[in-house]
Amino acid sequence: ALYNDVERNYSPNTTTISNFWSNMYVTVIKRTDEAYKLADGNSSLQAVSLTLRANAYQVLTDAFGPIPFSSAMDEVNTKPSYDSQEDVYDGILDLLDEAEALYAQGGSGEFTSTADLLYGGDIDKWRKFNASLKLKVLMRISGKKSVSAEVQDLVDSGLLFSSNADNAQLIYASNPDANPFYLNVISNNNGQGYKVSSVFVNRLNS
Repeated sequence: ALYNDVERNYSPNTTTISNFWSNMYVTVIKRTDEAYKLADGNSSLQAVSLTLRANAYQVLTDAFGPIPFSSAMDEVNTKPSYDSQEDVYDGILDLLDEAEALYAQGGSGEFTSTADLLYGGDIDKWRKFNASLKLKVLMRISGKKSVSAEVQDLVDSGLLFSSNADNAQLIYASNPDANPFYLNVISNNNGQGYKVSSVFVNRLNS
């Protein structure tokens, strides 16, 4: 966002919003769909691709509400329909359940540690990420439907994150591979362009 006046002249950067939308669909969702197809016979890679795709859809629907889901990967359809957020969340849970079924098989096929920037090829940690992401999704919809049985099943499974060591965290190196927020705000000295608005502060205090 750009701030010409901290409170009165807040202008969302539409390019940033558009790029976020495009990157999630083209860079994450489309590529994980392709990875799943190319990894036929490699259940480990297929499971990881489903987890990442589910995560991308969850981030998108939390940001935008209704989004293309059921027809999003139809390359012939240039104007995919928007699915309701309820249907999107149901679809996300299906993706996560499909991934869990593959993780439960114990993993097959090569999964090189150097190709995995999050967990170094540790498929057990990916399984925990998948289960913990499902818990996050269930908590998102818990205000609209009862999910207590599903949540209890996850707790009883022993597959949820148990410490920070399980976090799906990308460890950044130094320049030029540093965290982009650090580069933009600290290294490039753009901190004055980022403010907390009174709307947000008042919401937290309410």
